[in-house]
Amino acid sequence: MNKLAIICPARNTALTIPSLVDSFLHQDGPAQASLHFVISGSDDPTVETVRGFAAKYPEQIFLHIVEEQEGPDGLRKYGIAHSEEPYISFTDADDTLNHDFVKTYVDALDAGADAVDCSCYIDAEGKKPKKHAFRRSDRILTRDQALKWLVGDTFIRGFLPCKAFKREVVQSFGLHFGPGKIFEDAPMVFEAFHRCEKVAYFNRPVYHYYVRKGSFVRSRGIVRAEQHLRSFLALGFLIERMNDPVAMEIYRKSYLRMWWSLWYDVKMSVKSGLPRKEGRRIKKTLKLVVKKGIVNPEDADVIAAKSLLLD
Repeated sequence: MNKLAIICPARNTALTIPSLVDSFLHQDGPAQASLHFVISGSDDPTVETVRGFAAKYPEQIFLHIVEEQEGPDGLRKYGIAHSEEPYISFTDADDTLNHDFVKTYVDALDAGADAVDCSCYIDAEGKKPKKHAFRRSDRILTRDQALKWLVGDTFIRGFLPCKAFKREVVQSFGLHFGPGKIFEDAPMVFEAFHRCEKVAYFNRPVYHYYVRKGSFVRSRGIVRAEQHLRSFLALGFLIERMNDPVAMEIYRKSYLRMWWSLWYDVKMSVKSGLPRKEGRRIKKTLKLVVKKGIVNPEDADVIAAKSLLLD
């Protein structure tokens, strides 16, 4: 059995999957990983494309079809539950893996880390790939150090494909982001890091993240700010349920960084038609709940955020 399961949620990505598979098949060193495609609701030949690769590489590439409509969060969790490898990592179907992706993660986890965080290249159309900024030198982080850097969203970003985990730290989760929900990566990483003793942190990039025209990163969706607010709130409610005062202190002290991130999202949503008054309300809700700990149980965003908690 391979050591590392790479979970890839996919929907309508038949055109980009061949590049991902090619990068997977050309990893450094001996084959140590399996690529698990988890597909739901695809209207293009995504299923047929993956089925062809799975038939050609039956010990390395696997196809999972989920009949229920699910978003990336649900598909990733399905992939974890339906794979057996001791280590877990993730990729998006429209990105590619650097040649040392598998070896970097496997070596660090073999050496005793519970999780690994690496940098990535950001590939924008028509531009030279650039390494993600603000990385620190290689080191081993404690749980609390990793949580601080993650919520600070500078030295560690929430992006899942830049991370790998031992299976036991990603076996269960307290939040579920259903279809149409976004900003699910960071809460999932926070919950996994919370179960770790050691997180291996590397400055080098092992992943190519493609920013494409029409992608959400470039979109100005009217719901962007609202959904990011609800992700921030849901993480706080989850930490409250954990009954961990240290984690809660880390969360509350990161308010200013959350505010700046949400400021950008509000700006993008306003450009898509969100009333400015609503944008101000979103930022005010973040301040009340995260900084001051004031929760209005009848607030629509509070209700929506709490609905993401699993029983």
